[in-house]
Amino acid sequence: MRPAVGQHGVTYGKLTEAHPDRIVVGDGGVFYLPEGTTCTYPLGTQLKVVYTERDGRKHVESVVQV
Repeated sequence: MRPAVGQHGVTYGKLTEAHPDRIVVGDGGVFYLPEGTTCTYPLGTQLKVVYTERDGRKHVESVVQV
């Protein structure tokens, strides 16, 4: 049996919260950061977040300022 493949997505929005393991972008979208990484953008920065959704969680693939 093949493992389930996560769904991919892209979202744009302002960084509203930054935590050691996750960020919150736009209207409350929670995105989990890869282990050992942090988000260094200041709050309010407009971001593009590319993510994969697995097990109901959105895992960050990349974050860039737009």
